[in-house]
Amino acid sequence: MKPVKEWRRQTKWLAALVALCLLGLLAFAGSFVWSLYQTAADIYHPVERLPSVPRQLAVGAETAGAGLSVPVSNQPEAQKEESKQKKIETFLLLGVDRESNSPDRGRTDVILLVIYNQGSGKITLLSLPRDTYVEIAGKGKKDKVNHAYGYGVETTIATVENFMGVPVDHYVLANFDGFQKVIDLLGGITLDVDEHAALELELPAGERHLSGEQALTFARFRGDREGDFGRNARHQQVIKALVEQTRSLRSPGKIKEILSVVGDDLRTDVALTEMISLATSLNEWPEMTVEQLRYTGRPARFGPQSLSYVIIEEAEQKRVTEQLIQALRIP
Repeated sequence: MKPVKEWRRQTKWLAALVALCLLGLLAFAGSFVWSLYQTAADIYHPVERLPSVPRQLAVGAETAGAGLSVPVSNQPEAQKEESKQKKIETFLLLGVDRESNSPDRGRTDVILLVIYNQGSGKITLLSLPRDTYVEIAGKGKKDKVNHAYGYGVETTIATVENFMGVPVDHYVLANFDGFQKVIDLLGGITLDVDEHAALELELPAGERHLSGEQALTFARFRGDREGDFGRNARHQQVIKALVEQTRSLRSPGKIKEILSVVGDDLRTDVALTEMISLATSLNEWPEMTVEQLRYTGRPARFGPQSLSYVIIEEAEQKRVTEQLIQALRIP
């Protein structure tokens, strides 16, 4: 049996070693958390929201030409509480056709609404063709929806809210360099490549694993008879694949890695705590289904320059808005 003094001496050394290891772990954790917050702060850009019809409506109010909307701020208290427990949020994804080092603001080539409804276990996607003829919020005129970005992201958000008939909780703005970097960082993405896009990619049609550059070419392709509507369907296909193929990558470490890579190419009003909360809730609901909605419209040319537009009739707006409202409801 060891003497009491020797046992105490060894115990002290062991306690000191454990304390040193704990301090090291705490220092590493603190450094990681600080680095993560600094990285997220670089892309965090909240914007002052412009007035829009959906944001001003009470529950069940009817809009003239946009349908109904259910802003969370106007929900009954019981439903508000349930909304907090079962996360329901809307995100506007905007893809801008500009390079990282370009001084040009660019235009929104991708306009895609995402509804995340934890209560229903569903993610709903809806794309708006970039040439859609809409009322530009706060400008008193109509134009292509992608021209709204020339007045700022806040104008784009309000314009989309008015057209779709539902409020937008958050926006995510990325250029195409950022899109490629994320896909490459994730190790590529597997997509079902249709025969038309396959010709552009110089690949056989069918299920293919694509790099970031190839995925961007696929997403931007509109050389078939569906034009912008075909491109919108491919946008949704990419987002759906990302949701389904990144289930093992939703962690603070991976979030930091992605943000570090795309810091110059991404802007959002989603705070870091919200990102982590969203990733956590997605992990808790790994089998969420992805619902893809779409508008139907017709091409048209008019104006002094005979520019091309997409016309979506009022009845079609209302039809899709009702689907969006349904996607926002708690089962």
